[in-house]
Amino acid sequence: MPDILKGKFYLAVPLDASEVEEFDPEKKLKVVLRDKKGKNYSKIITMGKDAKEIVRFEFDQNPGALQLMVGPDDVDDEEMYGLDTLTLSIPLSQWMNKPKLELPRIKIPSYYWRWWLIWCRWFTITGHLLTPDGCPIPDATVCAYDVDWWWWWHSRQQVGCAVTDHNGYFTIKFRWCCGWRPWWWWYHHHWVLDTDMAEHILKALQKVPGLTNIPRPQPKPDLRIFEKLLGDNSYLIPPSARKKSIAALGNELPTILSEIQKPLQQKLPLIPELEKYHIWPWWPWWPWRDCTPDINFKVTQFCEVKEKVILNEGWLDTRWNISTNTHVNLYTTEGCPINCGEEPEGNCLLLTHACSSTLDSIGGNLDAPLTPIGYYNPANLADPASFSNSNDRPFAGSVSIWGEFGDGADADYYEFEYFDTGTGNWEPLPPGSCSGFSRSYFGPPLGGPLVPPYHTYYVSFPLESIDGKSVIKTRRYFETLNGFNIGATHWWMNNKDLLLLWNTETYFANGTYKLRAKSYKLVGGHLVASAISPQVLHQCGTENDNNIVLTTDNRVLTGSPDAAGHACGSGTVHVCTSEPESAFISIKIIHPDGTESQITPCSENQINDTDTLQVDFAAHDPEGHLMQYTLHSNYGENLTIDLLDSSLDAWSLTSGTPVSYAPAAVQVGPGYGAALGQGATSPHWYGGTIRLSVKAREAFPQTCCYMLKLYTYKRNIVSCHYSDSIYSNYSEYSFLVRVP
Repeated sequence: MPDILKGKFYLAVPLDASEVEEFDPEKKLKVVLRDKKGKNYSKIITMGKDAKEIVRFEFDQNPGALQLMVGPDDVDDEEMYGLDTLTLSIPLSQWMNKPKLELPRIKIPSYYWRWWLIWCRWFTITGHLLTPDGCPIPDATVCAYDVDWWWWWHSRQQVGCAVTDHNGYFTIKFRWCCGWRPWWWWYHHHWVLDTDMAEHILKALQKVPGLTNIPRPQPKPDLRIFEKLLGDNSYLIPPSARKKSIAALGNELPTILSEIQKPLQQKLPLIPELEKYHIWPWWPWWPWRDCTPDINFKVTQFCEVKEKVILNEGWLDTRWNISTNTHVNLYTTEGCPINCGEEPEGNCLLLTHACSSTLDSIGGNLDAPLTPIGYYNPANLADPASFSNSNDRPFAGSVSIWGEFGDGADADYYEFEYFDTGTGNWEPLPPGSCSGFSRSYFGPPLGGPLVPPYHTYYVSFPLESIDGKSVIKTRRYFETLNGFNIGATHWWMNNKDLLLLWNTETYFANGTYKLRAKSYKLVGGHLVASAISPQVLHQCGTENDNNIVLTTDNRVLTGSPDAAGHACGSGTVHVCTSEPESAFISIKIIHPDGTESQITPCSENQINDTDTLQVDFAAHDPEGHLMQYTLHSNYGENLTIDLLDSSLDAWSLTSGTPVSYAPAAVQVGPGYGAALGQGATSPHWYGGTIRLSVKAREAFPQTCCYMLKLYTYKRNIVSCHYSDSIYSNYSEYSFLVRVP
């Protein structure tokens, strides 16, 4: 008999599951008590064959008011507090003058028993991380997230992570619970603005007739954005709810969302894809009762000594309602994969790429058009419909050269030469004009035991000076020296086929250059030609010596002001260069009677409905590699007019008057593709001075301050970056316009 005098308190909780149709006597249950201070007391029980059990608790002092919760045993005490389960409140008054308290028998309904069976389940995701051509990506961290989208916000909860093995496989096992109390679910979810979703919804809202004051996306959820959309039904959002944060609304929020969902659906356009992807309010939404997670992935990997995100899925990639055992194949072009291609056969060298451009896409190289020589993506002059701004691109900066030695090539080291048209001889690349690089492999450390776990390691392939020659060790010779067992314990991940970094700046004038590789054996510390391999190996599959031909164009930067006399550099938006040049020469308003009004910077100008805007500007590249130019009239808040839109009234684009720094444009473009169609001779388009005429009211629709913005771009591939913004220039011109 317990000693009541020592202050012990006892609680008996009788449970009865005899009316549960699916009763399982082996099913374990958990009973949790939570006091006012948040302390939990719990016990795990089995009901036994008679489906009845009494659960007893002992306390050192009066526990006060308690909250009783019953659920399955695989839920921890804190989770039980947040789940919608069998719950009973025990007020303090029931303990008055009672050291012992036995509750009335608590019957467990079949509803809860069935709910508990699926309340918390284990899910297993197996997957394979690959490049699009099927090469595995090892040693990458794959994280799975359950995702929820509400309007244009999203919340991601990480459910598990795993690291891919050497074949790119991974397994993520995680436990998933459902049936949360809404306030608990909202409290544990953090929301951020999804810009892609916001853009999608805004485009749809802009098409709704009569819908004005479209809400602007906010970083955090706020019910007030729906007031304008609800119109006469805005009263469904209580005034008190408009002043609280979403998390503070607690259980009030589901009721509000349920009330406003149908009025919103009636007001908003039908967007089938948002309904398809379960986006509220187009889709019924009770995420706190979602028993099957919706998963997407984020993948990171250490590439080139730094971690980077190589895959980050969005709402269109979500796998809705996955099964407890799910397999996925993930594809990315951003990672560092194991190279799974076969080596070429024979005593040869296969040069394959400059940067990421294959040789057959660079004029004058193997299987590429003969002209224009050394340019990427040669224009097909026989098909004017195919002309584009990205035709005929020269190279600049640091150019990576890629290739593989054949499986029969007996080469330990190699050096690169260029053909000097001045001497008519092949000459070694000048010191400083080329450099080595690093590669990464997946496997054991150099000199370490050949047993897992394996990791990623970076190894250097620098320029070495041997016998007065600047040479680089071949990958195969490195493998031999370090005992690599390729495909079994060692896998190359990054830069497997990189051969050289060629610095085209400083050491070489702009022009067309032919490069080749010479190979050597290392015998007694000296470089010698191999007994079976000539120094200049054939290009694999041909009888021709290996070589690659490239055209370079590195731009020159000048001081401020630039050669045209324009302010440039620090404190301006203009680059100190004429490659390319961008400049406003003259801006006028032409009146119907033939008179003109000059627009100067910061001036005030009056226009009429019958006036014409005339802009004389320079878009010029003296090297002839102009890609395109753009010209916009910007005003108000984020408003812009494309002045090169030929659908505008009184629009024309003609050659301009030459100036000291730019000739009159023979072809006006505005892009290289258009210039080719206008008679430009591939691969050159110089641009020049150009005149735009357009109806003034089209360019200046309202009284406002305006800024004309002129961008010019070259076609160059700069240090293997294919963006046209690397070699670009920019000019601005601002003033006030008053309209009738």
